[in-house]
This record gives sequence, C-alpha cells and structure tokens, in this order.
Amino acid sequence: MVLEHDLLAALQTTLTSLPWRQRAVWVLREIEELSYDELAEALSMSPDAVRGQLYRARRHVADRMEAWR
Repeated sequence: MVLEHDLLAALQTTLTSLPWRQRAVWVLREIEELSYDELAEALSMSPDAVRGQLYRARRHVADRMEAWR
C-alpha cells in the first residue's frame, strides 16, 4: 500500500513537471486511451504533432520513473 502510494506520488510529480501539451497528450492517450486522431481534434493539433508530443512525454516519464522499473 505504501509502495503504491509512493509510486503514484512519483508519477504525479513527473506528470506535473511536463509542459502542459505533453501532459495533456500523455494523460489522454495513456489513461483515457484516445486515438491519435481524437487527440489531435481535442487539442487542435495535427496527428504528427500529437505523435511528437507523446514521444517526448513518454521519454520524460520513462527517464523520471526509471527507479520504479
């Protein structure tokens, strides 16, 4: 239970450190499971821009959460 709480706190801190677009793309894709086209429409971005933002967000999250692997 404590470990799960610490993991979620670390993830929240990591997500908070992302620029807002990267955070929005990550949350909407990884948690809400929106498609790239749905993300692009919701955030007024092209699908290619969504892919770029998601790539950068995933790298950031992976780097910051490395200790939890």
